[in-house]
Amino acid sequence: MPSTSIECDRDISAPVAYVAHGKLRANQRTLTVVRRSAVAMAAVIAVIAVRVAWADDPLPVPGVAPQPQIVGGQAAAPAEWPWQVAIVVSGSTPAEGQFCGGSLITADWVVTAAHCVTAGNGAPLPTSVYYVQAGITTLSANTGAASNVVSAVVHPDFDSVTLDNDIALLRLSAPAALGGSVGLIVPLTPAFSTLAAPGATATVLGWGLLSEGGSLSDVLQEVEAPVVSNIACNAAGVLNGAVTSNMLCAGVLDSGGLDACQGDSGGPLVVPDGQGGWRLAGIVSWGIGCALPQRPGVYTRVSQYTGFITAHAGIFGGDLSVTKTATPDPVPAGGSLTYTLTVTNSGASSTSVVLTDVMPQGVVVASAIATQGSCNPGATTVCNLGTLSANASTTVTIETTLATTTAGVISNQATVAASSTDPVSSNNAATATTTVQSAKQVPGLTFWGLLALASLLVACLARRSITRRTEMTTQ
Repeated sequence: MPSTSIECDRDISAPVAYVAHGKLRANQRTLTVVRRSAVAMAAVIAVIAVRVAWADDPLPVPGVAPQPQIVGGQAAAPAEWPWQVAIVVSGSTPAEGQFCGGSLITADWVVTAAHCVTAGNGAPLPTSVYYVQAGITTLSANTGAASNVVSAVVHPDFDSVTLDNDIALLRLSAPAALGGSVGLIVPLTPAFSTLAAPGATATVLGWGLLSEGGSLSDVLQEVEAPVVSNIACNAAGVLNGAVTSNMLCAGVLDSGGLDACQGDSGGPLVVPDGQGGWRLAGIVSWGIGCALPQRPGVYTRVSQYTGFITAHAGIFGGDLSVTKTATPDPVPAGGSLTYTLTVTNSGASSTSVVLTDVMPQGVVVASAIATQGSCNPGATTVCNLGTLSANASTTVTIETTLATTTAGVISNQATVAASSTDPVSSNNAATATTTVQSAKQVPGLTFWGLLALASLLVACLARRSITRRTEMTTQ
């Protein structure tokens, strides 16, 4: 960033004090931590001389604890954003020492801003001075699970002055227990970068200041802000060319009011994926002031870093999902039943995609045909679908015949997998349930029914014979 601008790096960086344009700035939470925790104080002393960032944090009022927000937003519901994590100073509670945010992209890896975990010269800080807390919405509640960080991978081209390539990956000491309040977010890839096109509505999350110079938040905040084009962001009087192609802007140019702020650094900017889920499009990075007109917030553009993330976290392959229907429903015993399965890839290209469908008892497969690849029909039908490119889908049709003895409700599950990694496995299976009706008996076809039917038939024939004789006599 040009040195003439007034930079506000969204960071309440708890392990450090700040030197900003010759003015020493300290963070509200940092001083609280120093007062409450000797361990945290040691961490602060260890890095205080090397961390340089751009901030505009107010000095705290002596003896007054910070009020345990994101600008223009609202409190998030518990577990609403399960991938959000807090990065906290070691030896302190989340309420005392949260200084940055991050996003859980696998059970082992968190993505955050490089400036959160580096010194002023871009060198990584010791991972021993901070930890990650997952599954937390209210800092003072101290819920969720804390994990130590065993390694931090800072982007090799991170520029601590311009904040270009402001991205880092944190490897946890043990996999996070997924479920409930802890979940994963899929990073946006180039194939789906249009989800974060200018004008798209994004959501920003964090525990930072409610306003520039305001108080910190105890409860995770969320705010919606429109994505702003890099051209508009780089205009004179806006950000004056400081935004690179590796950055993304969001906010309301004319009026401001919606933005991240100090303390939100490293947290997620997410966009809807069009299928009821979310994609990680940005990482809170920097801005001029907070929520000011003509000063949109600046975020690391995640879709630029597929290669970097893959090389270390190894998460990219695809986001496979499968749907399954069975027709007709209900179906008579001994009849034909058709399963139609659709496999869709909403992520990056997936290789060696395999669909497996185990048939219920009493269902015999007659054929299995895929619009891509080939199938091996049988009691366990396996379809090798090959490579499924981004945003592609293929359909498999399985024709079956039911045994005459099959009756009641039958159900079976199909699963899809690939040799490439699929970070979201919750949509990799689909179940179809069908009601099978037993063969209907013709009423009266018991022994006595047959006897009665035979008697009726004899009577009818006898009557017909008498009628015919009468007609002949008359003639």
